[in-house]
Amino acid sequence: MLIFDKAIGRKEYTKLRRIFVRIQGARQAH
Repeated sequence: MLIFDKAIGRKEYTKLRRIFVRIQGARQAH
């Protein structure tokens, strides 16, 4: 995860975070 942080900017990280959370929520819904 640390490598990922350095590879992308703060904004991109937040964006990916939201998408990840959305995917996790979708998984739990099923």
